[in-house]
Amino acid sequence: MSTNKKTSEAAIHAQSLQRLLDVLLPDTTVELTWQPSDESPPQSTSATIISDEFSTATLVDCPELDQELILARIDTDTIELIPRSDPDRSSIGTIRDVEITGLPLQEVPVTESGPRAPPDLVGETGFLDIEYPGHDQQIVIQDGIQEYDTRLSGMFEQELEDIAGVEFVVKMSGCGPRRIQFKPAGDDIR
Repeated sequence: MSTNKKTSEAAIHAQSLQRLLDVLLPDTTVELTWQPSDESPPQSTSATIISDEFSTATLVDCPELDQELILARIDTDTIELIPRSDPDRSSIGTIRDVEITGLPLQEVPVTESGPRAPPDLVGETGFLDIEYPGHDQQIVIQDGIQEYDTRLSGMFEQELEDIAGVEFVVKMSGCGPRRIQFKPAGDDIR
């Protein structure tokens, strides 16, 4: 295989991993596969996304490595694993793969106007995938998710007030996947 083709494949893989890391929500758990050097075997470690406070990197907590790490795209071909506490920002390895192992739970109040959409979904367009045991639904959203949007509850046949406690997975193009649980709206919700 030519060097250019290897570089191109590495760049595409790094871009794919970066797109995934860019949309993951805090509290998402992942399995990171990384390599300290090209000569060493890949290693795996569990991590939790802490925040997306950096525009070009993701901060994760890795209890197995006993430190917080920055996953930063250094060049077009690699995403590096860098200890947050290292003032020199020296890489301890290169990310080879990221697998989502757990999704954060967001409670969504249900009102007479419909479920209140998570703020990062409001205005988003594209494919909305709702996964519930025994029922999957894909909806094309062309006009953007509204602040109160019944499309989030469309696959459930119960009345809005009867779906409290229902939990399901939501995926939306360009946004991080998450688990959602409906809850009754309190007095603080209009």
